[in-house]
Amino acid sequence: MATIYDTTTTTVEPYGSEFYDKLFNQAWKQYQTGGPKPYTGQTVAPMSGLTDEAYTDIAQMARQGTPWLGDYQDMMGSTFRGDYLDPDSNPWLAKTYQRAATDISDAYQNIVAPRRDAQFAGAGRYGSGAFAEASARDAENVANQLGRTAENIYGGAYQNERRNQLLASQMAPRAQEMGYYDAQKMLGVGQDREAYRQQILNERARLFREKQNRRFENLQNYAGLLSGQNLGGITTEVTPYHEAGLAGDLANAASVVDLITAVGGQDALQDIWGGITGQLGKIFGSGSGGTCHVARLVFGEENPEWIAFYFWKEEAAPTWFRTLYNRYAKTIAEWMKDKPKLQSIVRNWMRSKINRGQ
Repeated sequence: MATIYDTTTTTVEPYGSEFYDKLFNQAWKQYQTGGPKPYTGQTVAPMSGLTDEAYTDIAQMARQGTPWLGDYQDMMGSTFRGDYLDPDSNPWLAKTYQRAATDISDAYQNIVAPRRDAQFAGAGRYGSGAFAEASARDAENVANQLGRTAENIYGGAYQNERRNQLLASQMAPRAQEMGYYDAQKMLGVGQDREAYRQQILNERARLFREKQNRRFENLQNYAGLLSGQNLGGITTEVTPYHEAGLAGDLANAASVVDLITAVGGQDALQDIWGGITGQLGKIFGSGSGGTCHVARLVFGEENPEWIAFYFWKEEAAPTWFRTLYNRYAKTIAEWMKDKPKLQSIVRNWMRSKINRGQ
C-alpha cells in the first residue's frame, strides 16, 4: 500500500479570552508603572543613647589610663630584680627583730641574771668560779637565742621574697599585657562604631542595587504572568494513511523479494525480477519515471527500493524537490558514478524517506 499524507489545520481559541485580556492589561499597567516600590525607610536600628554613652565613657577611661598600673609594674619589676631580698629594703623587718631581741635581753637581765645571782649569793659563792661559768653559760644561751631569732626573722623573710620573685617572673607577661589594656579598650570601641557605620553603608548599597534591579524584576514578573497561559493559535498536523494499488505493492517490494528468495532461491528471484524490471522500464521509460536516474544509480537496477523512492517522489515529496529532481537527476547521476561515498549518503537519505512513508 502506498503512503498518502493528509494535512489538517486546527485553530484553537483561548479559553476565557476576555479574562486573559483583563489580566494582560493589568500586567501591562504594572510593568509601565515600574512594579512594586522598594522600601526606602530606615532599615538599621539607630544606636541607643545608653550604648553611645557607654562607648564614650569607655573611650574616656581608656584615654586617661589605669592610675595604679605604673605602680604595679614598678613593684613587679622590683620583686623580679630581687630588690626586696635586702633586709634594709624592709624597715619593718628590722623593727621586728629589734623587738624580739629586746624581749630576749630584758628577760635575761630582769629574770635570768637576778635569779642566778641570788642563788649563788645565798650559797655564799657569788663571784666564785662556778658563778663565772654559770654567767658565761647564760650569756651564751642569750646569744644563741638572739641568733636563732634573727635567722628565723631574716631567713624567713628572704625565703618568702624568693618565692615572690619566682611568682613575679611568672606574672611578668601578664603585667606587660596590662600595659595594652587601655589601648585595647579604645580599639574595641572604635571597631564597634566602625561596624555599625559599615552596616548602615551596606543597607544603603543594598537599597541602591534593589532600585537598579527593580526594572528587570518587574519585567520578569510581567513575563511570569503571561507564561503558561492558553493563548490559542493555529496548529497544522500531517497524518499519513495508506491506499491500496500498484504503488503500495511496489513500495513493499522488499518484503516480496525476501519471500521469493526463501521459496525458489536466488535464481528464481533473478528470473522474476528481470521480467518485472523490464516491464517497469517500459512503463516508466516515457514518463517522469524515466528521470529517476539517481535512485537507480544508488540502489541498483535490480533493487526495488529505487521504485519505492520513485513513488515517494511523485506522491509525497514537495513540489520544488520533485521539479528539481526530474530536471537534473540524469546530470547528477552521471556526475555521481565514480563517487561511492556520496552514493552511500544519498542512498541512506532516500531510504529514510521511503521508510518514513510506509
